[in-house]
Amino acid sequence: MDSGDTVTAEELLSFARQGHRLPDWQGERGIELDEFLAGVNHSEAPTAGRPEGSARWWATHYSKGQPLVDIVMPSLDARGS
Repeated sequence: MDSGDTVTAEELLSFARQGHRLPDWQGERGIELDEFLAGVNHSEAPTAGRPEGSARWWATHYSKGQPLVDIVMPSLDARGS
C-alpha cells in the first residue's frame, strides 16, 4: 500500500466492512504489516461499523502495553470509546 495501491486498500476494507477475516498474505511483508494484521484478525477486535466498535480498544492494542498519552484521551472520549 506504500506505493499507492488504492485497489488493494479498498479490497481489504471491504473484508473488514463485511466482518470477514483478511486473506492470508502471499507476498513479502514486514513487521508492521504482521502487527497490523494481528490486530485486525484479533478475536477481541471490534468489528467495523458496529456501535460497540471502540477506538480505545485499537489505541490500547497498538500501544503494546505503553500508557496512552494524555493528548489522545479527549479524542477517545469524544468517540464514546
